[in-house]
Amino acid sequence: MKTKSLLLECYRLCGVLLAPVAALLCLWRLVRGQEERARIGERFGFAKQSRPPGRLIWFHGASIGEVVALLPLVNSLLERNEHLQVLITSTTQGSSTVLSSRMPSRCIHQYVPYDYPGAVRRFLSHWRPDLAVWTESELWPHLILQARSNGILMAQVSAYMSATSFQRWKFAPQAARMLLESFSICLARDETASHRLSDLLGREIDGIANLKEVTLELPFDAAELAALQERIGNRPCWLATNTHEGEEEMIARVHQRLRSSHPDLLLVLAPRRVERADAIVRVLERELDGRVQLRSHTRLPQADSSVYVVDSFGELGLFYQMFDMVFLGGSLTSQGGHNPLEPARLGCFVLHGGHVAAYAYLFKTLDAYGGGACVTDEGALADAVSRRLRDASLLKGESATARRFALERGGGMVDDVATRLLALMDS
Repeated sequence: MKTKSLLLECYRLCGVLLAPVAALLCLWRLVRGQEERARIGERFGFAKQSRPPGRLIWFHGASIGEVVALLPLVNSLLERNEHLQVLITSTTQGSSTVLSSRMPSRCIHQYVPYDYPGAVRRFLSHWRPDLAVWTESELWPHLILQARSNGILMAQVSAYMSATSFQRWKFAPQAARMLLESFSICLARDETASHRLSDLLGREIDGIANLKEVTLELPFDAAELAALQERIGNRPCWLATNTHEGEEEMIARVHQRLRSSHPDLLLVLAPRRVERADAIVRVLERELDGRVQLRSHTRLPQADSSVYVVDSFGELGLFYQMFDMVFLGGSLTSQGGHNPLEPARLGCFVLHGGHVAAYAYLFKTLDAYGGGACVTDEGALADAVSRRLRDASLLKGESATARRFALERGGGMVDDVATRLLALMDS
């Protein structure tokens, strides 16, 4: 008990002492365009919006993938209770942008406050949630322990614990157990996470529920789709999305190789972080002969463009709808991959690298089903894309298979989780 108290008390004291550092960090992020100037106060627990009356469930997810995965569950809860209100917090500006067009009514977005005592107290005192639902690997000690102290019920859904995080928490087992015991319900994302969380908690957790297995169909603008299709016509194209630093160079070399047999080939590239767009353009121009074009500069691809970089938020649905095949990034380097169900649901056969630990089960089952394939290096990616550019009937069949796979996932899991959360809130 003493070790547990000492570790968490040290963290609390560090939070107090480093509060000025949080202000400097926020200023630095603002200068880099990673913060919204008008909403800086939210990082310190100051809210401009009033708390709506009635019962409020607070959901927290780190970034775009996590908050988008929450939406089916949020929708289910709101449909069941017409008086319920929802608060969603996240960390990144991109998640806010995406949510602004996709959140249902009776739903508010805020940036999660920095995890130091003053900001946390202000946040919780203002919003006073009846239930807090945490997803993925987010474990912020001040937020969790202060919410527990305030008597707020808490649940973990789609909880994830990487091997690295697990080993770190093993060095502080009492603190890990105290944090995890704050949750009345703990549902892991997969079997591996379940075993790790159970080990740290000292008992079996409450089950498995992977919210990312139930994806809503990404929205798209039909007029934009028609305009893009008309402009591109029969020109051969391929799509790469959610790419990370280090992958664009590899994709550029693959594209250069493909152009030897498909001279008019267009690559549409949508990076994971659009703020990297200028740096990506420099990389592509260094690696390629052809013109690189930003969507923000010219809305439609030009005839002489070799690469069309999508540097805008919330448009992946448009391009997944347009293509039958995608290379899904974060998988040729060690990021762990991204959710393959989003493109598959819109009929994209999913090519991916071997670094998919974050979604290993989904990729394994998708590939076995025939809706995806692993490409371990540049040569394998070039061959896989070239084969499908030459064989449209093959790709059409694979596209339909990927869509079937995505539509079959999840079943009644979301409704089951919603039932458990409402029962917890009524307990």
